[in-house]
Amino acid sequence: MIVEPDFPDHWKSRLLVNLTGQQHAPLAVIRLWAHCQQRKASRFPSYDEQILAAVVHWDAPNITAMEALSQAGWIDLIPGGGFEVHEWEQVNCKLVSNWWNGRNGGRPKKPNDNP
Repeated sequence: MIVEPDFPDHWKSRLLVNLTGQQHAPLAVIRLWAHCQQRKASRFPSYDEQILAAVVHWDAPNITAMEALSQAGWIDLIPGGGFEVHEWEQVNCKLVSNWWNGRNGGRPKKPNDNP
């Protein structure tokens, strides 16, 4: 998983802190990204608020995880339920590519005739 160097000061991270009043709130995003990597997915149509809160260890009393992460732009809500982690697959395209290559037998071998 790729974590950009500006993550702690990114406007979405700062907005999440402002929405929750908790400096550690951006850790929820790191946990969510780790969940994506472990599950090899960034779209979770069957997840509800309770599941998301459990995944990210949510403890902000004044706003739900679904509301805060959505308002801050870290997740996109799916009509009918669930969510998708915003642009996770684009940022981690090399990782996703490796998953697909692995499913198809791995990266093609280099030719042996190359000196």
